[in-house]
Amino acid sequence: MKHLVFAAAAATMLFGAQAEGRDTIRIMSSESNFPFTAMVGESFASNYRQPTPIIERTTARSSTRSFCAGVGHEFPDIIGIPRRMWNAEFKECQENGVSRITEIKIGYDGIVLVGAQDGPVVRPTKAQIFQALAKRLVVDGALVDNPHTRWNQIHDSLPDMPIRVIGPLVNTDPGNAFLLEVMDTGCRKIEAMARLPEEVRDPACVSLRNDEAFESVSKSYDEAVRLVSSREHQLAIMPFSFYEIHADSLTLHPIDGVLPDEQSIALGEYPVICTLFIYVKVQHYEQVPGILEFVTEYTSDRAWGPDGYLVDLGMIPMSHSDRIDQRANAIGLNPMWR
Repeated sequence: MKHLVFAAAAATMLFGAQAEGRDTIRIMSSESNFPFTAMVGESFASNYRQPTPIIERTTARSSTRSFCAGVGHEFPDIIGIPRRMWNAEFKECQENGVSRITEIKIGYDGIVLVGAQDGPVVRPTKAQIFQALAKRLVVDGALVDNPHTRWNQIHDSLPDMPIRVIGPLVNTDPGNAFLLEVMDTGCRKIEAMARLPEEVRDPACVSLRNDEAFESVSKSYDEAVRLVSSREHQLAIMPFSFYEIHADSLTLHPIDGVLPDEQSIALGEYPVICTLFIYVKVQHYEQVPGILEFVTEYTSDRAWGPDGYLVDLGMIPMSHSDRIDQRANAIGLNPMWR
């Protein structure tokens, strides 16, 4: 615990004369992590008789930018994001005096393709999803507007049905994961796209069509579920955790031949996985009451275990050994190194 003593002393100086400080934990969370972190916050407040944390829902990048901006009560104590902190973000933290950060992996989610229960199953590859939803494709050596209107125009193994997909809201974490892990990856598997000059290929790989074949969720995934149920041949892309809530009215479609479920996501077999993390500012440990207790609640079996309340919300739990390792890391508030 020696490092916590030094961290606490340094943090006291940085909080300085701002004697009031805060008695409530402040958290920034990405959309993917928000339901889990909010539930932990409620359980923490009940179990430890502490104020319910203030949780701001935002993007992963906005969360890390605010977290890394400095030490003091105006900056968040904890963030939750659906990926590891980038090296550039870690460097940004260090440059701004946020020198001791604990990284805690909490579980998994996935980005899935769903349809109505009574509809045909498409079974596309990432490359075929790109060919269905990209704004422009190479046809006869030229980059042109996407000509595909039906799935079987892409490959005869796909069903003869119109391409109608509702995708994640742009500039959200599920939307960014879909662009990078599905569209961009699928694009680079197509030889004609891979041969394009980098300055042309890179934006083309993440540009979505804006006709009747593709539309973004405008408000919430509840809207996507309603449209899938009411429109013939309508598909939607959403987090696996949200699908779990509506599993009785939706059907999962495999991507790259793998059907998403708890096992395929936890074992890394499913090709579109989000690993969920929280990051704790150790320098706030002694200055904001309840941080260690909040982390203890998050890493308890009643929260993230196989029968925990986070699993009921759709989070995929880690293996038993990973949970033991991450819990020890969390309770020790061990600093991450890059």
